[in-house]
Order: sequence, then C-alpha cells, then structure tokens
Amino acid sequence: MKKVTVPHLVMMISGVVILLFSFFDFWEAGPFAENAWGDGLFPIATYVVLFGVIVAGTLALQTFANVRLPAQVLGYDWRQIRLALSAFAALLMLGFLIMDRGGVDLGIGFWMLFLGSAGLLTGAILERTMGEARAVAFGGSSGPAPATGGTPPPPPPPPPAG
Repeated sequence: MKKVTVPHLVMMISGVVILLFSFFDFWEAGPFAENAWGDGLFPIATYVVLFGVIVAGTLALQTFANVRLPAQVLGYDWRQIRLALSAFAALLMLGFLIMDRGGVDLGIGFWMLFLGSAGLLTGAILERTMGEARAVAFGGSSGPAPATGGTPPPPPPPPPAG
C-alpha cells in the first residue's frame, strides 16, 4: 500500500461523499423530491456522480490495491484527467446553483454534491501545485514524500590534475 498524499485523500473523501449523497434529495418541490439518479436530473446531475467515482475510484485502486493504470490515456496523464473531470463536475454543480429553478428548493443531496465537487476540484488543484510534497501514513506519522521530477543536481567538479 502506497502512502496517501493530502490531495489524494481530499479527492477520495469527496468522491465517497458525492456517491453517498447522490441518493439523497437533490431538489424538492412541495411533497415531491428527486435525487441525482431521477428522471428529471439524469444524466446531467449523474455526470457529477460518475466523475467523482472515477476520480476517487482510480485513486483508491492505485493506492490500496496497487493497481497499475496506464501512465497516459489518449495523451493525458492522470493528474490532467482528474483536474478536467473535477473542474467539469464543479461547473455542473455551479450551473445547478445559479439556474432558475422556478420555486424548486435545493435539498441536502445537492448541497453535499456541491461541496463534494468543490472538494474534488480543490484536491485536483492541490495535486497540480503541491505534487507529492506530503504523504499521510495511515497509523503512523507523516513526512515528506520522495521527490519526483525536477532538475538533477549538477555533477561534482572534476578532481585537480596533478
């Protein structure tokens, strides 16, 4: 099992929150309510759930099951894919927030999907900016992760001739 970075932990928790609360009321109108899987919201609200599951699921597989995914998919690495899916999920939820709903109230399912998609995006942005800066060891202490990338140090100077 690999150590989990803070951005990855944020994205995995956000994905679980999105999946769980997708079954709660997304919006309510009087005695009627609908979740993210209902006819009126399918497939647009369901995309948020699918993107959250893809982001969290691939991270969980890589971290806990040691599954080796291809380094790139259609020319994009996994950081780029996670950022794109997270940004699209957050934009969809922002669209639901600002749209004219005609007297329909937003339910707990909406708000938790909104927060979960914000968490996905935050984790993806942190992953892009922090990289592998810190890892969280389950049941242990945290410390810096090994450096990845960057420029190597310059070679030592040659010994003096003599």
